[in-house]
Amino acid sequence: MTQNDIYSLDLNLLGVFDLLMQERSVTAAARRLRLGQPAVSRSLARLRDLLNDPLFVRAGRALEATPRALALHAQLKPALENIEHALRAGDMFDPETAEPVFQLAMSDDIQLSFLPDICARLKAVMPKARLIVQHTDYLRAGSLLDSGAASIVVGYLNKLPANARVKKLARVGYRALTCQAAPPLSSLTQYCAGAHVLVTFAGDLIGYVDETLSAQGLARRIELSLSTFSVLPFVLQNSDRVATVPRHVAQSLALSGPLRSSPLPFTSPEFDLTMAWRLATDRDPSEVLLRQIIQDAVVSSLQDTQDDLAR
Repeated sequence: MTQNDIYSLDLNLLGVFDLLMQERSVTAAARRLRLGQPAVSRSLARLRDLLNDPLFVRAGRALEATPRALALHAQLKPALENIEHALRAGDMFDPETAEPVFQLAMSDDIQLSFLPDICARLKAVMPKARLIVQHTDYLRAGSLLDSGAASIVVGYLNKLPANARVKKLARVGYRALTCQAAPPLSSLTQYCAGAHVLVTFAGDLIGYVDETLSAQGLARRIELSLSTFSVLPFVLQNSDRVATVPRHVAQSLALSGPLRSSPLPFTSPEFDLTMAWRLATDRDPSEVLLRQIIQDAVVSSLQDTQDDLAR
């Protein structure tokens, strides 16, 4: 590539290349760009001619990046993020008239407990904003952030991209959730002997509570493992099952159905509830405002929950 080639390069081609590296599919990249598949194919053909490399080869139903594409993307990605950041920083921002489309990723418990308040607060200050909310968990959140499929992720987070911005929102413990008709939990022995329901994104039969019990030489029997919290009211009703859930989930579900929220008969483990966002949107005024809204909604709700439990 000559210097003249660089000056005449259409930067849109680099955006297409970045999405193809993320999606490894012309169809998926076209969907993200809101373009037709032929347009993306033409852009890829121009890049191949310009760089004298196939960049992607077919591997089953996906595209496999060539060594040249992998090396190029590693160098280009920081530059593309800097360009995005520079362009966003110059925008005039009026929350009353702004029409941003936000892409969030939240775990099931965050959506259940905090999303209604987040939406209400956002509507009050940025009435024309729109939200796209994806489900995520600690296994997927980092990749959604790294790929740009989400600008903000909220939940229990680890394995985040090295350049992610991170803020701890709260330290959260657990409570027991049972059907109101079931006997109240009165002892650790009764707790361990119960039929337990576990909500875990890992698809297994062990959680933080089991590690806490094990350290005391105790164990519980998990009868049912689920991947979402929202189904809990249906599996707990008319049963003696016990679900041990984050306290904000216990509060939300106990308020909306015939369930009882109780303290654990042992010292609860705790975890960090965290928000993370992309470096490219760190100073974007609309994203800054949304992050403040999320923080205020979470902190306020958790404080209200703590006050209710203390009564």
